[in-house]
Amino acid sequence: MGLRFSVLSSGSTGNATLVANGETTLMIDAGFSAKRIDELLGNVGSLVKRSRESW
Repeated sequence: MGLRFSVLSSGSTGNATLVANGETTLMIDAGFSAKRIDELLGNVGSLVKRSRESW
């Protein structure tokens, strides 16, 4: 499986991007609160579902 990218949000209040390869999901965040990140992750469901199960 190749790399998958998902820009969760980008703007003056913050930026967040997910990079996944099927085994590992990496989130790069700059500026968002934990609450906002949780909301954004909910918007991309299947991309992070397996990663969230291992938290």
